[in-house]
Amino acid sequence: DRRLNCVVNKKRHSPGILSYLRAGCGFGGSCLPKDVTALQAFGRNKGVKPNLLEAVLSVNRSRPAALISMAESALGDLKDKTVAVLGLAFKPGTDDLRDSPALALIDLLHKKNAIVRGYDPFISKLAHNGTHVPVCKSPGEALCGADAAVIASGLPELAEWDWNTLAREMRHPVVIDGRSALRRVHLPPSVQYIRIGQPSA
Repeated sequence: DRRLNCVVNKKRHSPGILSYLRAGCGFGGSCLPKDVTALQAFGRNKGVKPNLLEAVLSVNRSRPAALISMAESALGDLKDKTVAVLGLAFKPGTDDLRDSPALALIDLLHKKNAIVRGYDPFISKLAHNGTHVPVCKSPGEALCGADAAVIASGLPELAEWDWNTLAREMRHPVVIDGRSALRRVHLPPSVQYIRIGQPSA
């Protein structure tokens, strides 16, 4: 593949597929999880052990738990801690919750007896697994008094928020970035910023 050789030889060319290859808290939606599972079944039916596809699904399932571990490293026991999940839809700019990593994250937070609230500009209410999850109308409402914020979807607006003000509103200004959405944002020194693939600041 000429494009791959260009990358290997450090020439200035970026295959389009690279835009998908980012560390994060998992993929969701109605298509990709289903398609990977279907391709896995197809391979098995043909007598092929789909090791790579099994690894893809296994790693994807583990991503929300990785964010929980980061939260516990920063806060200790999550019982009665208030956690704001920022970005609920599997894809920014939609209200599509199908197979969203945010839902798996919320489930794990509830199992840890955390107090969960959400924010997504395209979602106004959320009931999941028989539990009502408060959905806040603004970033300030979501983060006021929160012990941590966990970014589950790469909302473009995140980079435009006034993090100096928001950090002062939080009980503990811990931001766990599951999408590297704030990697280029200058956050105030008070914020403990943690993202997948990088040590905490």
